[in-house]
Amino acid sequence: MQSIHAYDPKKASFRTWLYRIASNRIVDYFRSKHYRYAQFTQPIEDIHQEVEDDYNLEIELEHKEQFELVNSVVNRLDAYSQQIIRLKLFGDYTLKEIASIEAIPLSTVKTRYYAALKWIRKEMEVENIEER
Repeated sequence: MQSIHAYDPKKASFRTWLYRIASNRIVDYFRSKHYRYAQFTQPIEDIHQEVEDDYNLEIELEHKEQFELVNSVVNRLDAYSQQIIRLKLFGDYTLKEIASIEAIPLSTVKTRYYAALKWIRKEMEVENIEER
């Protein structure tokens, strides 16, 4: 609400403008020290409470570790690429929907998305080599 005076209906719809603000806040949160600290301080009891009878804690911890690794790699991307990756992978949006949300051409979204994926794969390979 602090920035409502900055809204310009000629540049984008109100929904798109509001979505952009929310997206930027999410990116800021994932970059914040609070988020990084919270990732490393979750008590094991919290994870254990989610355990079901056929639940394999070892597999879940491995998945969580992989997610944290991917997330740390994504956090190193530029803000535009981060936004596209997060919308596609975590938000389940199509590339066409992302182009509409971000108000950029579909070809730009595709280029950034596939370049970011290529970079993430490369970084993940480097991370896996370093862990060995």
